[in-house]
Amino acid sequence: MKKILIDVSEHQGKIDWEKVKPQIDGAILRCGYGSDYTNQDDEQFKRNADECTRLGIPFGVYLYSYADSIEKAKSEAAHALRLIKGYKLSYPVYLDLEESGTQNGAVERACVFGDIIEAAGYWCGIYANLYWWEMILKDGLERFTKWVAQYYSKCEYTGANLDIWQYSRKGRIDGIGGNVDMNECYRDLPGEILGGKTITQGAAKKTVDELAAEVLDGKWGNGGEREQRLTAAGYDYEAVQARVNAIVAEKQSKSLDAVVTAVIRGDYGNGSARDKKLTAAGYDPKEVQALVNKRLGA
Repeated sequence: MKKILIDVSEHQGKIDWEKVKPQIDGAILRCGYGSDYTNQDDEQFKRNADECTRLGIPFGVYLYSYADSIEKAKSEAAHALRLIKGYKLSYPVYLDLEESGTQNGAVERACVFGDIIEAAGYWCGIYANLYWWEMILKDGLERFTKWVAQYYSKCEYTGANLDIWQYSRKGRIDGIGGNVDMNECYRDLPGEILGGKTITQGAAKKTVDELAAEVLDGKWGNGGEREQRLTAAGYDYEAVQARVNAIVAEKQSKSLDAVVTAVIRGDYGNGSARDKKLTAAGYDPKEVQALVNKRLGA
């Protein structure tokens, strides 16, 4: 059964939530925008959140993203977490992706944001319009609940995890002056969230090989950050790291095998000249010579 949600910000001014309550099933409140600076908090967020809490209106939040780097994505996550501390959310923390100039790397930054939000115990979702979902955010965000904006008679998004459709920016609700964004929600998010279900339950899971390839591409960070992000996403860090190590060892073995062939062919010269060339290329001359001897049966 679909639910009617509104999403609001300081642009709606001071909302009469007592009037609004009987007309909606829930609300998504803008908590702020950009990096973690107090002057970028939404001016009406605290009042909106307090009123929804007082009246028992289920709500979640969104943060408008300006991030064009991983560090800014981390700061935006910290921004959202600072503002929602102490509130009981019935809907996810959504990252609003639509800012021009932030398209490149948006998926990676959204995953970083989501990892931090989820590690803090909240659900994370992604908001974007249909064009962004189809052209910019096509792959890599399968585990997140999705909120799609398309102002049309129906939502034409065909990807997985479509949970909320923003169908109008010109809704009218008694208790709110002016227009308000209107949404249909097709999933019992409050029931799942308040029932203790984790965001990764039921989401598309990646294989260890897929994750290892992403780790080698640098998509999961390094060291402790990698472990924290993989664990927060519901994956077995040790299994993934073991596969990464095996792939690296295999590549190194193949590379060394090719060097041995090149040495036998004479590409590296002989004696001290060979040692210098091998060292300069990052190889251990003694290790290479031992493998040469083994292959030649010496």
